[in-house]
Parts: sequence; C-alpha cells; structure tokens
Amino acid sequence: DFGRFSERLVRCSFSTPGDQRTLRSCGKVRIEQNLSGVLSVRFSLNAASGSSSGQQLVFAGLLSEGSEPMACRGDGRCQPRFPVQLSVNAIASGFQDRRGLAVALPQARIARGQCLIEAVRASCEATGRDGDHWRVEGFFLDTPAADARAQR
Repeated sequence: DFGRFSERLVRCSFSTPGDQRTLRSCGKVRIEQNLSGVLSVRFSLNAASGSSSGQQLVFAGLLSEGSEPMACRGDGRCQPRFPVQLSVNAIASGFQDRRGLAVALPQARIARGQCLIEAVRASCEATGRDGDHWRVEGFFLDTPAADARAQR
C-alpha cells in the first residue's frame, strides 16, 4: 500500500527555530506512505501577510506500535486509520512562492519526535541534534474546541 492523504487545514499554530509560536493561516497537510509503516507528514503553511513565500515542514518516520498503515486504493489515494502515531526520525523545511514553486533548496535534519494524526487535527513536534525544536498543530475542522486549542 502506497499513496497519500491530503486535507485542508483551517487553523494552525507552529513554532520553528528562531520563530515564536504563531497562529497562522494554513494551507494543508499531506501524509505520504511510500512503504507500509513509513510515513511523511507535510504541513504547507500559507505565506504570512506581507510575505511572498509560504513555508513547508515535513516530519518523516515510522509508525509507532499500535498504529496501522493507511488504507490505500489503486489510484494512490489513502485513508488514515485514526489515530495515527508516528515516531519522527527526520525533519525537512523549505519555502515556496505563491505559485507553489520552491524558492530555495529544502533543509533536512536528523531529529527525534512524534506526530499524532486524529480525525480533527494533526500535530507534530521534533527536536534536532543541536536542540532546535519544531512544532506544528493544524485543525481540519473549524470548531470552538479547535479555536481554544490553537490559542494555547
């Protein structure tokens, strides 16, 4: 089984090295499964106001014990079996212009962390060898509970 699951996000909070935790307009999350049990979770964050580029953060790793691989169809579309827990081994970050084209080469690092994908939200965090820390949380549905969680 291989393929991807993609969902629009209505609200995000994120923190990256050098940035404080910020609420930001979201794009989408895409989960890719190229091998059973190996996943990458890509957050595409819309450009901040006044900026010409958006950011992408990709968390990659192995399914944690108790989580199941996504169920994929022949056309490459998959459906996660919630909840999905991922043990993160690496992170990559990059920037794209408003057309979705890369404006610089992505940077990848070895990192340790975890992702949790549930029916209404996706959250990932990881820490690099040098102590840099990344955290993203995005909600699929616009609900009062999502509003309260995103503001924390």
